[in-house]
Amino acid sequence: MFLHNASRPSGVNKKRVKTARKAQTFRFFLDDRVIAQRSIEAHYSKRFGTMNLRELSEKLRLSQTTVSRALNGYPEVNAKTRARVEEAAHLHNYAPNSRAQGLATGRSMMIGHVIPVSNRHEMVNPIFGDFMAGASQIYTTAGYDMMISLVEDGEEEHAYRALVAKGRVDGIIVHAPRTEDARIAMLNQIGIPYVVHGRSTGIKVPYSWVDTNNRRAFLRATNFLLDLGHRRIAL
Repeated sequence: MFLHNASRPSGVNKKRVKTARKAQTFRFFLDDRVIAQRSIEAHYSKRFGTMNLRELSEKLRLSQTTVSRALNGYPEVNAKTRARVEEAAHLHNYAPNSRAQGLATGRSMMIGHVIPVSNRHEMVNPIFGDFMAGASQIYTTAGYDMMISLVEDGEEEHAYRALVAKGRVDGIIVHAPRTEDARIAMLNQIGIPYVVHGRSTGIKVPYSWVDTNNRRAFLRATNFLLDLGHRRIAL
């Protein structure tokens, strides 16, 4: 997409014209993404018989661009129109195709979990299973999906960098943290959002983590046994 203006601005108008050109270029960029979304959704609609963006737009008597921007949360769509579009989408069971939506928003709507082969036993660990089940429920509520990648030992860094470079995930969960875990510094350097499942000792930089409160869990378990009359409690 190219912009051309035969007249050259001068004086105080240069800055204003430059700002206008940037705004126009951004609008064209958004429109190109909406066009791509239309094309992909039309293909899947024809193939699987689902409602596509064009059909929903016709029912609402709105442009496809407006409907797409309303569903993707663009601020230029007023609240009344957005509510109307969302209500119609729910009524007609319309869901944007994830590949098309990714082109329109620049997001994959996917959270990545990289599991080294040496830790594959974690897949049958009940704590790991409960964590993944709970995470999956939260992802679904927020409109995200889960991607699990099993990689060879020593290939984790390559896997993380590849996921980010290819735009396959919007965030990463780091499992089984180690002492002075190098993955934390690497993910900070890459710049992708991440959360560590557990805590790593020896890390000086702040990072986001989620962990079980083991102290509270064992306190509750011990009190429960005491309430039942037990006094000789071992771990």
